[in-house]
Amino acid sequence: MKKYRVAKINKFDNRTWQKIDRIDSFISPWLESYFPKTNFQACHDEQNLYFKFEAIDNDIKINQASTDKMAVNDSDRVELFFSADQDLKNYYCLEMAPCGKVMDFEASYPKNMNFHWSWPKGQISIHTEMNDGGYVVHGWVSLSSLEKLNVLIDNQIMTGIFRANCIKYNPGHSEFEWISWVNPNTEKPDFHRPSAFGLLCLQS
Repeated sequence: MKKYRVAKINKFDNRTWQKIDRIDSFISPWLESYFPKTNFQACHDEQNLYFKFEAIDNDIKINQASTDKMAVNDSDRVELFFSADQDLKNYYCLEMAPCGKVMDFEASYPKNMNFHWSWPKGQISIHTEMNDGGYVVHGWVSLSSLEKLNVLIDNQIMTGIFRANCIKYNPGHSEFEWISWVNPNTEKPDFHRPSAFGLLCLQS
């Protein structure tokens, strides 16, 4: 299983990212053509898991018509999935659009999703920035919430790290380039399966 070492820090500030290793080897196994670059970083202290996505995108598409979190389905976005086990009997998803909308939900394999579920209040913080070259999504998730969800076990988290790059915006029928840290080895794009996950290893 693919692994990423999550560095431990004493105190977080924006300069922290300058010292943190990044994942820049995202792939799209279902495309032969060019797809935009994505970077991901993570670190942690005693309280939180911090993360940052940088997505190159010269044509950001967002569903601004609805305030409902399901509008994220039609938008450019980056995604984090955290699983409690290797069979994905219980996993928890954060799909984050460049405008700051978040679609959070719980799920179980195969593709049983509960969109009424939300991350515990006060246990997560997400911020976004858009610029001419793309967008940034960064924030933190409390370690205590990850422990309560049983996804942080022995300083490891089974994690999917993804991006949906919208190439044709049409509410309810938008089309995407699907980009992943790990190759799920599927004929068609599918992130909701164990083979799409890797391991975040929190350093002590």
